[in-house]
Amino acid sequence: MLQSIFTMFGSVAIITSLLYATKLYFNYTLTTMYETNTTDQINNQNNAFSIFRISIYFAIAVSAIGTMGGDLVLQSWHGVLGLVFILGAFKLSDAVLLPHYDDRHAIVVNGNSAVATMMGGYMIATGIIAYSSFVGTGPWWTSFVFFVLGQVILLGMGKVYQATHTKLVTNIKANQLSSGIMLGGMFIAFAMILNGAIAGDFESIWKDVQAVLVSTAIGAGMMFIFVNKVVDKLFITHMSLNEMIETNNVGATSTIVFIKILMALSIGYVVI
Repeated sequence: MLQSIFTMFGSVAIITSLLYATKLYFNYTLTTMYETNTTDQINNQNNAFSIFRISIYFAIAVSAIGTMGGDLVLQSWHGVLGLVFILGAFKLSDAVLLPHYDDRHAIVVNGNSAVATMMGGYMIATGIIAYSSFVGTGPWWTSFVFFVLGQVILLGMGKVYQATHTKLVTNIKANQLSSGIMLGGMFIAFAMILNGAIAGDFESIWKDVQAVLVSTAIGAGMMFIFVNKVVDKLFITHMSLNEMIETNNVGATSTIVFIKILMALSIGYVVI
């Protein structure tokens, strides 16, 4: 009993330390690049920054729970590794998600909530993939390998989705919140599928990579071919997805995205 209580407090302390380290990183970045800090952003009621900040915190917490309840040293190591993974993905996202566009400036200076929501969804998805890479047995370097593999697949799936909804990026840059919710939510849905494909015990690098690719292909095919079409037609019957986006219907878009995330969660468990 005492050991469990000690582990619980240790786990909470680890999570708290990781979140505080993230706050310090935010403050350093904001001070260096924009001569502001997290307190100023909150006092100025920058909702876009708050959305993005909360998403980062959530992603870090999700990544850390992959090894919670066990050895505190191992938890600390995976926590730090997850923090590095997520902040590294944050850097990568600048160049890949909205190329030739300063998304940080859009969030911090312009208060673009659509960009913040899309980026927030991507960061939560990244946290889910980090969590997946830590679950199961295997040497530490396998977490890095499968995190990178998961990120490549996640960004690829996101690009495919963008290609089939060509106005999403333009609308997001114009601060159309429904488009940010749609793309950010789809990143989370894709991560749910990848979670089922990646999580598990390590056997061999080639066998496991092949299993991830096959499981993801099956899950993504199900998502793109079946779920997207069925959910769009069954749950919001009086307008198409494109109409929801074009009219910036946040309520309808949020409903569709949430249902797709739940469907992706089911698919992820099936493809394990």
